[in-house]
Amino acid sequence: MEQRLHRDPRRCGPLPGGPGPLALLISLACGVIGGAIWAGIAGALRFWRNVPEVLTTLLMGTVAANLMGWGLRHRFLLLAPAEGRANRNQVSEPFAADRRIPRVSLFHNEFPISAIAAVVLAVIVWLVLSRTVIGFRLRMLGRNARTAQRAGVSEKRYGLGAMLVSGGFAGLAGGVMLTGGDFGNYQLVANFGAGIGFAGLLAALVARQRALVLIFVAFLFGGLRTGSGFLRSTGVSARIADVVQGMLVLAMLLPPAILYLRARRRALAATSSRT
Repeated sequence: MEQRLHRDPRRCGPLPGGPGPLALLISLACGVIGGAIWAGIAGALRFWRNVPEVLTTLLMGTVAANLMGWGLRHRFLLLAPAEGRANRNQVSEPFAADRRIPRVSLFHNEFPISAIAAVVLAVIVWLVLSRTVIGFRLRMLGRNARTAQRAGVSEKRYGLGAMLVSGGFAGLAGGVMLTGGDFGNYQLVANFGAGIGFAGLLAALVARQRALVLIFVAFLFGGLRTGSGFLRSTGVSARIADVVQGMLVLAMLLPPAILYLRARRRALAATSSRT
């Protein structure tokens, strides 16, 4: 939908007022709203039908990808005109130069300023979760929902609210990926953002759901993802990055699981010895 705002002005005319920054903000706002609505569906299934949110969000990501692919096959939705495409690939029209997120150069690497904004946003999330009443209630709800409900915390209210906010963040991330040129060269392509959802899930597992730690884990996973593309030139499969990510997840999850099983066995042994 947001791509329709950037069609050829000879056909649909410019946005009201016409400035590029305004169109960019509208595009990002559409991403936030769309992501919140999409996550809200998964939240409704979770809190009214008890469907696991991990399952529904991953499956709905596949549905969204297929819907985008369907839109890229139709000229009246997202598909760029044939004369504007260098080949017959299904892509959207690129964002105009004045409707893109500015890029900065640091340590001989160029990246959009949205990367800095993402770090700032993660710090804000950490402050909210660790320094506010709402954050305390959310952490209580995540650790023990039954205890939180007995303390007067509404699981539906806070849980659904958290999913709406996180969905908005995900939609914003998709918007900055598109307008920042990280994937697809400022165009929607059929595999836009493929695997990002799984990578985010793995990063959250490694970071143990700690916002500040997640910053460094995200940079690590991003470096693995970027570096895997250069491995092909050396004859090494790019899948090695997925192997490294999986090993990191196992290294972080196995020790707590083993300690938990040991503690449970000791508790069961102590209970049986008393009886």
